Amino acid sequence: METVIRAMDEMIDVHQLLIELGTEKKSVIVDNQVDRLSQITQKENKLIKLAADLEALRIQAVNAYLRGRGLFPAGAVSVSDLSKLVVKLEEKEALLSRQRSLISLIHELKSIHEVNQQLIAHSLAYIDYSLDLLSASPDQEPTYQHPLNDHTQIQRNRMFDRKA
Repeated sequence: METVIRAMDEMIDVHQLLIELGTEKKSVIVDNQVDRLSQITQKENKLIKLAADLEALRIQAVNAYLRGRGLFPAGAVSVSDLSKLVVKLEEKEALLSRQRSLISLIHELKSIHEVNQQLIAHSLAYIDYSLDLLSASPDQEPTYQHPLNDHTQIQRNRMFDRKA
């Protein structure tokens, strides 16, 4: 049971680091620091891999604990299910408190992720709008032209060729 609790403690630490990186990512996105955003994303990917490894370790430890008790689970056992099978009150309380902490951290991380996702979407929309302004086609002149005038005379220099 100690291995399960230790794995959950490490998962809590990893999620707290992910929250710190997510919060930092928000300011980096707003400040348009692309290099720093790339660094943060790399750190996040490493932490996500670590969280997955810790989850695998937790599952192995749970299965080992249950086999030691003479139980052979068919599938994955949740922390709630495991807490029902634990006999010692201290272990049960430790499991449930860590479960509540992880759930709280995951919800906080999810909300931070949603905000960052919206910021990135707005940034991409602004970039797309800017490119549209810079590469507008000649038939989209910003000034009024009489409909009967010949439009072939007006050629606007484009900064970017969108078809390339």
